[in-house]
Amino acid sequence: MWRVWIFGCNSIESSYADAQTPAAVFKWYVTHDLPVTPINPGAPAIEVDGKEFPTVASLSALEGAGETAVSIITPPAVTLKALQEAKGLGIQSVFLQPGTFNDEVLTFARENFKTVLAGDGGYGSQGWCVLVDGERGLKSAGKL
Repeated sequence: MWRVWIFGCNSIESSYADAQTPAAVFKWYVTHDLPVTPINPGAPAIEVDGKEFPTVASLSALEGAGETAVSIITPPAVTLKALQEAKGLGIQSVFLQPGTFNDEVLTFARENFKTVLAGDGGYGSQGWCVLVDGERGLKSAGKL
């Protein structure tokens, strides 16, 4: 089963509030009934709209890495470390949200992963973003 893991996830109130927060991206996946798990080494669970979701502490806790996509929402230096770990685990697909990458991170991602969503493209001014482009992507994949 294909799963999404959100790296850098935290709790959020009932609205999307700050659309750039990892929890807002996590909430988008939950709202669209997609299989998603938050990664947060500092909390055993995160809360979204009053509901708790258990977290895993690291990418190494992933099951079925070859059938896993990781959506990353961390500063570029942390993103690069996460990508290096993801490569070692055999993860094939990554989604780098706006603000998570620089040229070094993009180059590493494009050289080491089968599928990379990041950088120029999408409808938003900052490149591909699940909050802006996700529904269009689901429609094109026949999921909506």
